Amino acid sequence: MAAALGAGLGPGDVAISLGTSGTVYAVSDDPVADATGSVGGFADATGRYLPLACTLNATKVTDTFARLLSLGRDAFEAAALEVPAGAGGVVLVPYLDGERTPDRPGATGTLAGLRSDTSPGQIARAAFEGVVCGLLEALDALTAAGVDTSGGLVLVGGGARSPAYRRIVADLAGRPVTVPRDEELAAKGACVQAAAVLHRRSPDEIVRAWGLGGREGESDPIEPCAGVEAAAVRAAHRRARDAIVAG
Repeated sequence: MAAALGAGLGPGDVAISLGTSGTVYAVSDDPVADATGSVGGFADATGRYLPLACTLNATKVTDTFARLLSLGRDAFEAAALEVPAGAGGVVLVPYLDGERTPDRPGATGTLAGLRSDTSPGQIARAAFEGVVCGLLEALDALTAAGVDTSGGLVLVGGGARSPAYRRIVADLAGRPVTVPRDEELAAKGACVQAAAVLHRRSPDEIVRAWGLGGREGESDPIEPCAGVEAAAVRAAHRRARDAIVAG
């Protein structure tokens, strides 16, 4: 809630938070009830609402595969970015420690599509794409619950500093992505709340007075690459995921 306030998110804006686990949340003027249980109906820090879906496996997945491939973080990212979208048919279902969205606490990770000529870069790319596909399913859950997700798409959290995550989120979401330049969004949001109480003004007024709204405090948009078949990549991930459930 504090990070959303510190980032100046407004109704329709969506944040994807890339930490050890992942969250996808949006600011909404109206409360949201999701009968499937995928979307939590949180309140935000301004009197509005913050519907949120959570995945258990985010940067812990790419850290794990970097370790398994004996690659440092920079080398792992570079290897992933050298491989085209789709990872040559390699698909990771990244439920390494179970999953929250969807609710599968006993699940494990599955790497599919391996061949004798599979490269480390393809496995690296599949790790990033598996995480991102899971987060975009969480975003789909917000949309299906009636949440307006048509505004800006903002990446926050430690993984937002990753060039590979930035690129792959933009490509598979098919929309521009921005990253706040300030890394202490939760602390900034707490300051906004304190200032609102001290000056007896609304949080929105403080956000405007401090220039936190809009896109001025964010990176230049990362545009999706033309020619990336995002639907095909996401469909391959769903098939691999569903095969696990069927089995």
